[in-house]
Amino acid sequence: MTQNTGEQSRATIGAVWGTLSSAISEAGTGARRQLNRLYASDAIVIAITLTVALTVGASVTSTAIATLTFGAGVGMALSVVLSNSSNPLVGLLGGMVTVGAALVALAPLTLTVAFVFGDSGSGMIAGVTVLWLVLASFAAVTVPTRAPGDGTVRTAGRTAILAGLGILLVVALRLVPETGIREQALVAAIDAVGFGIDLIVRPGGGDALVSLLVLVAVTALIVRWGLGKLPVERFLPPERRKSVVSGLERGRSLLHRLFQLSVLSTLVAVGVTLLSSEAIENGPEQAYTHVETIRTELPAPAGEHLTEFVLAPLPRWILLTACAMGLAIGLIDLVRSALRRGMAGVLANIVAPIIGGAVVTVIIATRIADPELTTTLVSVVPPSVPESVISLVIESPAFVAAGIGLLVALAVLWSAFAFITVLRMVRILPGRATGVALASIALFGTAITAALVSQPTLAVGTAVAALLVWDIGEFGTGLREELPAGTPTFRVEIVHAGTSGLAGLAVGAGALFAHDWVSAYLTPPDPQLALVALAVTAVVTALVTFSLRG
Repeated sequence: MTQNTGEQSRATIGAVWGTLSSAISEAGTGARRQLNRLYASDAIVIAITLTVALTVGASVTSTAIATLTFGAGVGMALSVVLSNSSNPLVGLLGGMVTVGAALVALAPLTLTVAFVFGDSGSGMIAGVTVLWLVLASFAAVTVPTRAPGDGTVRTAGRTAILAGLGILLVVALRLVPETGIREQALVAAIDAVGFGIDLIVRPGGGDALVSLLVLVAVTALIVRWGLGKLPVERFLPPERRKSVVSGLERGRSLLHRLFQLSVLSTLVAVGVTLLSSEAIENGPEQAYTHVETIRTELPAPAGEHLTEFVLAPLPRWILLTACAMGLAIGLIDLVRSALRRGMAGVLANIVAPIIGGAVVTVIIATRIADPELTTTLVSVVPPSVPESVISLVIESPAFVAAGIGLLVALAVLWSAFAFITVLRMVRILPGRATGVALASIALFGTAITAALVSQPTLAVGTAVAALLVWDIGEFGTGLREELPAGTPTFRVEIVHAGTSGLAGLAVGAGALFAHDWVSAYLTPPDPQLALVALAVTAVVTALVTFSLRG
């Protein structure tokens, strides 16, 4: 009997391993297929993006950080690929890889936060540069694919959430045997929820305006999703369905416009804050648009009323309630759809990343669990966090602190996926050549940070590279869509890339010559002159490249 049981176990393990090996082989075959379909323009875009990103990263930050950003980009791309498989075993592997990718991405993305909010001046600029470098590396790796324009990044974000549930499950199971800590964990969880709600409903004056804009954007997105899931046909007679459906579609369209407006307003507000002279000198926390500024700058009584509205809890409670209702409607529809399609398959795709996240958490947390990790984690916790949460982390086993650290890393990775998804939803990233557009935007953002630290050569060169990446990549994408499959385009792509490259080099050299010539007559040199050279280079290079394309 024991022998039969052992043989059955070995057979089961062998079957699972065979299926998983087949899935991995299938993923590898797909990756090789993408590499074989790599066009000349794709290879040039990848080479330019990675070369410029690593060069600028090493100059503005350090070689080690620049290398870490490349690893973070590759890890994000691998997580996206594995998260979009319909095979549950690959989904399990995707959950494991997502947690690993989060650890790799944690270092550079955490440095972004540490640089931005822990220092001023060049430290803040270095932090923003790290973020752009991570996005540039991720975009370069995904150029041969349709990601991130086809929803794959959004799916990877969902996998990160499910893997996070796996981490929470492991941490909760570890706390179950600890009677005293288990009771303390319940109190800490209640306090943490209350702290999160207070943070949303009663924010500080410094970030009240930005937090309200973000809450409006999230509410518009969730309510729009919920309205699209309303089963109108089940509640209304046929003669009224058409008018109601039409009204709902108009409402969803208005909510989408509200979402875009809120996101763009938030990006503008944060961008102006980070690029302001006050933020560069004193740190961004000193430069946020304080509500008192609204009160004093706007004429009375408009400033007074707007300030009261921004700080009032009631509008935020209304927005949170609308979010809850939209989520409830959407989740009910998801359950109904799952029952219609077959609960087993849906549950497999949901549970697989949770199991993957739990398995890799046990492996990694066991290896990195150390009392020093708990001390480090507590030292970086903001002082506004409830005391019960901090006490729980201190008194819990080191394994729990390691699990919380992994959860933080996963949250950082999810925020990067969410940022890319939002850029796509507000049409900053186009539906065609999305990876190329993201690489170009990231490089141009890097050029701005180089100009802010008065490195005109890096700024102008990176700006030229950003525009060349967009021009060459979009040209190659257009050729593939307009010509029949299999049409040789290598020579055309090389000629176009060479012509655009020479034109860009000429414009960049001219801009640098003009910069040096003007700087010679300024005593002392104007630090804003690098930004002027960057702007002139961008405009002239764009005009030249577009004229070359006819």
